[in-house]
Amino acid sequence: MIPTDAQQRLQRAFERLETAARRAKQRAGSAPGATGDAEVQALRRDRDRLNADLARMRDDHATLERVTTTAEQRLDAAIARLRSVLGG
Repeated sequence: MIPTDAQQRLQRAFERLETAARRAKQRAGSAPGATGDAEVQALRRDRDRLNADLARMRDDHATLERVTTTAEQRLDAAIARLRSVLGG
């Protein structure tokens, strides 16, 4: 049986449709919004961990600033006492 003109056009239309569907699927698979749920959850866990690390580091920084200020004040006071003892 020889395909008629209409059958050939229909076949070509199906082929174009399949090609378009494959391309759309490939684009969806590589699109930023197509990330899987597991990956999103992993990224959220990483974000939460990094936020906790940042909060700890900020606390450590504040503590180090207080210690540094206290040490600076004590050293300044000791230097002033030494100068007064040495007559300077």
